[in-house]
Amino acid sequence: MSRLGLFVLAAVVIAQPTAAQDFGKLDFMAGCWQGPLSDGTVVEEIWTKPSENVMLGLTRYLDKNRKRATNWEFTFIERTDSTVYFVPQTRGEKPDTFRVRVLTDEVAAWNREGDDYPASIMYRRTSDGAIIARLEPPVASPQTALELRMTRVKCPGA
Repeated sequence: MSRLGLFVLAAVVIAQPTAAQDFGKLDFMAGCWQGPLSDGTVVEEIWTKPSENVMLGLTRYLDKNRKRATNWEFTFIERTDSTVYFVPQTRGEKPDTFRVRVLTDEVAAWNREGDDYPASIMYRRTSDGAIIARLEPPVASPQTALELRMTRVKCPGA
């Protein structure tokens, strides 16, 4: 191989961001999940299997009787050439954008700039097959972190 060919090959390898290469590691989040909040609200999350560049999620918050949705959220996780973004949009609000911080087979975490809550979002797979979603406040905030343990459930229509 010529020097130019080696240079081009090296540039291509160096240009591939780790986060983009590891997008398939989000597979642990795929499926349907459910977990209770301390006030009795039930959170349901449905995540598609990641494609090469995008994963879609739907969250709804149900009252204690699980009959009425009190809120909902659409989320997409998108791989770009340089990073992986987590973009949730809660009913009636504009989308937020979080940039990947950690992406492994068992943990995915994103941060965002500014002082809004949450400052970071993390999903973690547990040894018993559940996932834990964690929302963390900005460093100087008096707010506390929120952690939600969700178990896999049968997907609607399945």
